[in-house]
Amino acid sequence: MPPSAAHPALSVVIAVDQTGPALRDCVAGFAAQMAATGGEALLVDAVPGAACAELAAEFPGVRALRHPAGTSVPRMWQTGIEAARGEVVALTIGQCVPASDWAQRLLDAHTEPWVAIGGAIEPHAQLGLRDWAVYFCRYSRYGAGDAARTLDDLAGDNCTYKRAALGEYREAMREGFWESLIHARMRAKGIELRWEPGIVVNYLGPLRGFTRRRFADARYFAARRSREMAVEQRLLRALVFPLVFLMLMARMAGRAWRAGRHRGRFLASLPIIAWYVMVWAVGEATGYLFGAPAQPPVEDARVVDERG
Repeated sequence: MPPSAAHPALSVVIAVDQTGPALRDCVAGFAAQMAATGGEALLVDAVPGAACAELAAEFPGVRALRHPAGTSVPRMWQTGIEAARGEVVALTIGQCVPASDWAQRLLDAHTEPWVAIGGAIEPHAQLGLRDWAVYFCRYSRYGAGDAARTLDDLAGDNCTYKRAALGEYREAMREGFWESLIHARMRAKGIELRWEPGIVVNYLGPLRGFTRRRFADARYFAARRSREMAVEQRLLRALVFPLVFLMLMARMAGRAWRAGRHRGRFLASLPIIAWYVMVWAVGEATGYLFGAPAQPPVEDARVVDERG
């Protein structure tokens, strides 16, 4: 069945929890590629004001959905996945701008039987040191240039899925689409995660409030993992958080040096990187000890503007 407005080939879900100079380029870039491929873009925002709704109204083929301020990116992704009509669903954030051939490359990749396909995330040359640190913490494993292969995890900010396969994980998505947890369930079922470096988005930043987000994500990640652990296991994992810090720093430094790119930026931003890694390690320990903080139930997003 050929793509149509009711059954597009591709839906891209753009989660926006803060506005910034990259957002217009992000929406314009994805909207142009959805127009070229018969796809749809869903702009899911949790920011005050009407900036996202106005952007959606400006670009054909973009639907805007709104959550209350403070809603997490995984919950916005969950909303977008549930609203998506495409055969393939792609996830990203408002700080990422696609390469000109992004959509066509991922659609070509999805002619193969892979359920989950991730792409590369490249840094913008003009990032400040803080956002270089964010880049190394979140994306250094996924820089362009390496060979395509299977990985044990993929970056949600440039990841794509066959929508039909995501139905199996509806219960796991009840608290939001946390990609690492979904990917772990996929691997447990024997599903391989494919990484294709030619499917590129560029990270433009800035990502404000990263310390708070880093701690919250780590706490939630550990709390979800620990639900079936004995108390002794949880205590042990909490106590070894200094080893988690050292392990993560060593892995990140090793990747930066093996890649041979951006070494100077890595060294210049190293103190900020160390801070972010320590925040993650402490967040994990907190999650193992105290669980996740109470969260309000997922609210239905309100469709602000819909076309197509």
